[in-house]
Order: sequence, then C-alpha cells, then structure tokens
Amino acid sequence: MLEMSTIHFFNPESEAELSDGNPGYTPSRAARIIANAGALLPLWWANPGDIVISPPGARRLKAELSRRLGLRNMENAPTKIDRAAPWGWSPRAARFFEKHGVSCDLIPDIDLITGMSRRSTAIEIRQLLGVESGEELFDIEELIQYISDSNGQVIIKAPLSCSGRGIIDCRITPPSVIINRARAILRHQGAVITERALDKQLDFAALFEAVNSDIEFVGWSVFATGSGGNYQENIVAPQNEFAKQLSKAEAWIEPLRLALKKTIAPYYNGPLGVDMMFYGKDPKVMPCIEVNLRRTMGFVAHDLAERHGLRGHLVFDPHPDGPGLTLSASETARFAIL
Repeated sequence: MLEMSTIHFFNPESEAELSDGNPGYTPSRAARIIANAGALLPLWWANPGDIVISPPGARRLKAELSRRLGLRNMENAPTKIDRAAPWGWSPRAARFFEKHGVSCDLIPDIDLITGMSRRSTAIEIRQLLGVESGEELFDIEELIQYISDSNGQVIIKAPLSCSGRGIIDCRITPPSVIINRARAILRHQGAVITERALDKQLDFAALFEAVNSDIEFVGWSVFATGSGGNYQENIVAPQNEFAKQLSKAEAWIEPLRLALKKTIAPYYNGPLGVDMMFYGKDPKVMPCIEVNLRRTMGFVAHDLAERHGLRGHLVFDPHPDGPGLTLSASETARFAIL
C-alpha cells in the first residue's frame, strides 16, 4: 500500500523570483549559497515518510541527520505525494514539483500567489484591522508630495521584494538617493508602497497556517533585523515565554485571523507569517507590517523549540565550521543555533 507523504523543497529565492518577474529567472550566487546551506532544513519539520529534496552532494549529511531525527529515507520508497511544501511558491518551484511528478492539483495558481505576495496585501489587512494603512502610489510627483506632507517620516517599499530588501527609510537616506531608488522601483514594478516610519522597539511575528479556506494560529516568533531591515536572527525559545513577552499583542490575533481568512484563505494553503512591531516609548502594537506568504525562519525557530526542545539564536552563518549546533550546511555556509 502506498504511503501518503509531503514533498519539501527549500527555495529561499522564491520572493526574489516573484519580484524579478522574468520567466528565465536565475537565482543569484548569494541566493544559491543560502539555498545549498539550508537544503536540509526541512528535515527538522518533516514527518516520517516525507520526502526532502536536496542536492546530490548532501547525501551523506542527509542520511546522518535523518537517522538523528528518526526519519526514514523515503526518496526511493513507494509513496503517494499528497502535499507539496516549498519554502515559498514561485514559477520555478511549480516547475520543480511538476518535474518530480507532483500532481498539478497540488500546485496553486502562481499568478494568484504573486498578487497576494505584494505588499499591497498588508495595506488591505491593515484597513480591515482599522489601523493606519499606508498607501500604494504610482507616480514620482505624488510620492514627493507624500514625503513632504509627512515631514520625511516615511518608509518606502517595493511592492514585491525579498524580506528586508526593497526598503527605503526616508529618515536616513539622502533625498537624491530616495528619488533615484523610487524611480527605479516605479520603472520596474509600477508602484511604491508608503508607510509612516515608526520608532521600533521590537520585531516579532504571528505565525499562521492556511488550511481548507480557514486560518489557524500556530504561534509567535521574535526576530532581529539590521538598520536596513535585513534579517539577522530568530530567537529559539518555548512559546510560553513569547506569550508573556508579547501579551500586549494577544488581542490582535483573532482580528488578524479573520482578516487573513477573508483575503488569503480562499486562495492559499500553507504557512504564512505576519510581521508585527512594538513601537514608541510606551510600546504600542503595529499588528501588520508585512505579510509573508511562505514559510519563514520564524516557523523554523518554532519547530526547533516545540518539536525538538532546542533554544538559542537561529542564524545564517557563512562559516561552515563555526560554533553552536549546525542544522544544515554546505561546503561554504550553514544554518545554526548559537
């Protein structure tokens, strides 16, 4: 009898591909390094009988890690794939799964995924939540006026980009650079997203799963970013610790769940994260900074803590032989808990 299984694929370049929009998209060298280093990460959230696609060069490490985690190698076993689980959906991921015999019924409409992955989705969510939503602007003169009216306290974002990329903080960026970068975004994507700049105190996220036209709350994630918004690390710790730390945000979970159920659940099945923020001196909650329509490092940190009892700082490390617990590695880099 055939076993039912999920096929996993770590493709962290999915957002870059969606923002590129080129049918012949090729991941950058940096993206390939991250993808190779993290190819085995899905083993940490896979179930027995699942398939994790990885490069041929990772075969030995994969066998060792599978044994350690109590997973059988199912690559050549009789199995029926009933779920395709990329890191994020993209045209390349869809073609990849089709090549591996995944039924087209398990592959979503990539045009819909691309549309919902735009940062305008966060504007729609914020409007449903009744908080300051930001705007999508389509003209450089309109943008210049918006920045002037806001006394320069503005964050400009590309409608589609990788997490932490395509962001211009007008508080710290010279006006000429703002205009040149904004023109480039408008030329490439036809619009820019504008938001009021906030005095950030803490980055965190609510993790959800879209299942059969409904939304389920999975848990919390706490992470750190650099001054330019680039991802640095996730905290790996039990959920009860996060629940205490983030108690001010608890009241937003049900409104968020209902907003996501209305906007995303009818068209998407899988993990998604909503980035949130504490801001101001007496911290207030901004309940939706970004909507990430994919698995995130927050989900990885959640599973490492809840399924494996680990704790620490989850990082991407360009030193494959560094300290801490290596989760997945290539010859040039690794993901680790420090």
